[in-house]
Amino acid sequence: MALKTILLRKKLSEKQAAAAALEEKRSAFKTREDELAQAIEEAATDEELAAVEEAVAELETSQADV
Repeated sequence: MALKTILLRKKLSEKQAAAAALEEKRSAFKTREDELAQAIEEAATDEELAAVEEAVAELETSQADV
């Protein structure tokens, strides 16, 4: 019985670590999303807007990979 408890605690610990890593990624994505929203508002030229569009596409690709 004690071995099963040790095994379950190990699995739980691994799942918690994975969840924490995903939370960090989610937080980083949210920060980047906020920065890009601000950049969209500040874009004054077509070139700036194109650069922001590219950055948005990169962010969406990164989010899809997770």
